[in-house]
Amino acid sequence: MNIDDFWKWTDFSSYVQFMVLFTLLASVTTVVFIRSTYYVELLGLFAVMTEAMLGVPQFYQNYRNQSTEGMR
Repeated sequence: MNIDDFWKWTDFSSYVQFMVLFTLLASVTTVVFIRSTYYVELLGLFAVMTEAMLGVPQFYQNYRNQSTEGMR
């Protein structure tokens, strides 16, 4: 699997299926481990790291283009 193809969904229904499955899995895991301090801390860390990484695709694209033209 090529990393550049990860978000290139073949159709909308496959995207919806992935999101529903991911949401259900995350919800069940949270319900089961909600009393675990380690789980809650890791969940918070994952959320913060996800937000911190939002700019990475733009930086990667700029690196590949060797330009900052179109920087958002």
